[in-house]
Order: sequence, then C-alpha cells, then structure tokens
Amino acid sequence: MDSTELSKKAIVKDFKSILFSYGARTIIDQPTRICKTKNGYLDNAVTNIPKTLIKSINVYDPAISDHCIQVVKLFNQRKLESSQHVNF
Repeated sequence: MDSTELSKKAIVKDFKSILFSYGARTIIDQPTRICKTKNGYLDNAVTNIPKTLIKSINVYDPAISDHCIQVVKLFNQRKLESSQHVNF
C-alpha cells in the first residue's frame, strides 16, 4: 500500500486529525519498514516544529533490521560560540 492509499484510510485520517488538533503533524513520507512482500509506514516522527526550521528528513535502510532509521535535521536558530555544543 503506498502513502496515497494509506492516507485515505479512516484510521489514518482520525490520527492526523488528532495530531492537527494539538498543532502537530507527521513528517515521514517514505516507507519505514521494509519486508520481502511489502513496505510499510509503521514508524514516524511527530512534531509541531514549523516546516521552515526543518533542514532535511531522510530515511535509511541499515540492512540489520526490517525497520529503517529516520534522521531529521533542523536549522540552528542561534549562533554558538566555538566552545559551545548542542546536545540532545
């Protein structure tokens, strides 16, 4: 099932409606679970961060699991001194 078919399902519409009511949304639009017979949209990232602050979104297949790695990079909003680091 591709993302267009999936987005038409009632449960997905309900889920997205609940997220929207809290000012949040899903941001992964690629399959995150890879199987021999089909790919799935099992894993996702939910955020209320404005789209303008998202630098990139990538999904990688690590080839060690049937789930993919999701990497979301954000633009830095503040200048850091050379001795400062941002830790998450």
